[in-house]
Amino acid sequence: MNEAQNYSNAVHEETKWWGTFPIEFPLKIGEIIKQDKEGGMSHVGDIQTKLGAGVIFRTESSPVSAAVTWSHHASRNRAATAEGGATAPTGVGAQAAVKVSFSAIAGFVLDYVAGTYHRLLDVDAARRAVLGLAKNGEWESDYVLVTEMIEASPATVIASSAQNSSILLNASVALPANVGGINLADPKFGFSSSSSTEGVYQSVSEDLFLSTTALRFTESGGADGVRSCKPSPT
Repeated sequence: MNEAQNYSNAVHEETKWWGTFPIEFPLKIGEIIKQDKEGGMSHVGDIQTKLGAGVIFRTESSPVSAAVTWSHHASRNRAATAEGGATAPTGVGAQAAVKVSFSAIAGFVLDYVAGTYHRLLDVDAARRAVLGLAKNGEWESDYVLVTEMIEASPATVIASSAQNSSILLNASVALPANVGGINLADPKFGFSSSSSTEGVYQSVSEDLFLSTTALRFTESGGADGVRSCKPSPT
């Protein structure tokens, strides 16, 4: 299993959402994505264009106002040293560095501050459309149709492809005593990475996309919601 599969599967195991890979890969409702056997994603088009202007799929969006912190095989602790190797101040409110450590391959930290939840309202109509396209030879087996997703912003993702790896993050302001509860995407802390071990990837993005429900045409001749398990979006 490669890096893309490791990350996507780990995110789903922990959150019931599927993380896009590359991590900054953009999504939108009604989009058709090609997902290869290695977990990599590429854009194909959108269902509206494939079916023509006469077919309209209605969507719905709602704000996600609660900040989210997810992690898998990861811990965050106050680091002993700050940028440049200086001893980091300690105590309540002291400015310090945070060390994120991973105990296993496919560990990750996924934090976001807020976002927007999007969904396709008539999934049954989309399922029928996918079946029709497949029967006409216009839908490949590795295509998926995005029907539900979260667009999170701002967001920070740190993923590891190696065991016992870590990254050091420096804040631009003082930190609270309990750094384990800090949301790394919160812009008020101004986190920046100063060093990391091999196998750690960090993404700081204005937008992060998570898909929970998608339609894929199956070999048995059905169009299944292969990603139908979802948590509350708020």
